Amino acid sequence: MARTVRWRWPGERLLVTVPCIAEWPASEMGWPTDHEGSMPADAPQLIDREEGCLGVTDARLVFRNLERHAFPFRAAAWVFMGLAVLGYALGGLGTFPIVAAALAVAAWAVSRFVEVLGFGGGSVGFDRIVDIDRERQRIHGIDHWGVHYRLVLSGSDLELVERLLGG
Repeated sequence: MARTVRWRWPGERLLVTVPCIAEWPASEMGWPTDHEGSMPADAPQLIDREEGCLGVTDARLVFRNLERHAFPFRAAAWVFMGLAVLGYALGGLGTFPIVAAALAVAAWAVSRFVEVLGFGGGSVGFDRIVDIDRERQRIHGIDHWGVHYRLVLSGSDLELVERLLGG
């Protein structure tokens, strides 16, 4: 996550990461921002949720899920590199080792690019945090695309994040 923060928000530092569950509406309906009403009875069908980690920077909360979106590219890079080494060990086999090594480098670069772009995550600027619900241990915020997120944290993690938010 530190690499993603450095690349996407160069002037910010990653202060801390904590385990988190992110929830967001699975439909266009969104959630009320006042948090005074209860969720509709059919809410479980309307919510997507993912486990991941929450990073706190100087200006935003950054969520990353636990899936490794770059893993297939990184695995392909290792396979191509292995084929390149095998090709060299078996006497060159023409241009095959060079092509395999080039494909390995390309797959590794794509994996880094996917990782740095932060696929499988989202961010909420401190100025877009709508509510901190201490009773339900969650933070409600809206990302720059207008997606409503609820970030569910443990009690001690919520207290830590709240202190870093200045609250």
